[in-house]
Amino acid sequence: MAVFPEGTTTLGYLVQTFYPALMQSAIDTRQPVICIALSYLDAAGNPSTAAAYVGEDTLAGCLWRIVRSRGLRAVVCHAATVETAESDRRQVCSQAYNAIAWAVTGAAPELDRA
Repeated sequence: MAVFPEGTTTLGYLVQTFYPALMQSAIDTRQPVICIALSYLDAAGNPSTAAAYVGEDTLAGCLWRIVRSRGLRAVVCHAATVETAESDRRQVCSQAYNAIAWAVTGAAPELDRA
């Protein structure tokens, strides 16, 4: 099962608050949460917002930007695996948030937003 714990999409420069309730099924089934950070780079290797689907964007508009973006690369980063045994959803969410925030921004989160 895949979950986007922010419940929304962003431009990719920061990580928004995660929703702990989305971690509950992993906890109930004692399955680990595999934290994957997804980002996009342009042909020069710089962060790109070409694939962002935010605000008033339409799916067609988003797809058209992706098609027009020469050299756009998706970067998939395994940020962490969070074990759920003996944890509550807030703990799991906090660990997942911190791992993803580190992978996306390259720095430790300023505060625990989970």
